[in-house]
Amino acid sequence: MAETKTRGAWLYRRWAGLELGRPDGGARGIGRAHFHDEVQIAVVTRGCRSFEVAGAPVDVPAGAMLVVPARVAHRDRGGRAGETGDWAGFNLYLPTGAIGAEPEDVLVAPLPDGLIGCAGGPGRAIDASGLLAHAMANGRIGLRQPACGAPDSGTEAARSAAWHIRRTKRATGITPYAAEVTARANRARRMLCAGHAPADVAAALGFADQAHLTRQFRLCFGTTPAAYRRAMVA
Repeated sequence: MAETKTRGAWLYRRWAGLELGRPDGGARGIGRAHFHDEVQIAVVTRGCRSFEVAGAPVDVPAGAMLVVPARVAHRDRGGRAGETGDWAGFNLYLPTGAIGAEPEDVLVAPLPDGLIGCAGGPGRAIDASGLLAHAMANGRIGLRQPACGAPDSGTEAARSAAWHIRRTKRATGITPYAAEVTARANRARRMLCAGHAPADVAAALGFADQAHLTRQFRLCFGTTPAAYRRAMVA
């Protein structure tokens, strides 16, 4: 399936049974902190790409990859601060049910030999479990970050709403409201991949209208629901 391009956006497609995303020439990062229901592997082939996890910057140089566990909030800042922002690479999204043991830590690890092809994308079919095993065995940075959506204890439930918001953002990097919207945006991705129209997805998931879904989807994933659906539906 050919990629569908929106200027300044991320491009998505299926590749060897996995979902692959990459920026077009105008993209530099994603608008806000977000998470994915899948394990994300961010591969950097040129330059240096900067992320924020738990309020701390994490730089990923060329020849390395960042592994973000499912439902762990992070912000993609694009090129490293103070530099030109010119970088190249791609993201892989690995379904949790197809990878065996899931990573618990955010990791930066060197790329395995042969992963990158001559065009700067994956050079061969990817063994998702093997790729994660390589990252966990060779990771240079380990950062434990709570997943979004963990329930509070009974004692914590009695505290104020403002306390919960502050605590959740400190722990996960994202507010409860943003986590709820991002969770719905992830459900929208699955429905769009199944062929549902954006307007139907918006209605089913409680967005005010299709425009509301489009705004939230773009902030989370760097593209529109319509463009994502065209790219992902064969």
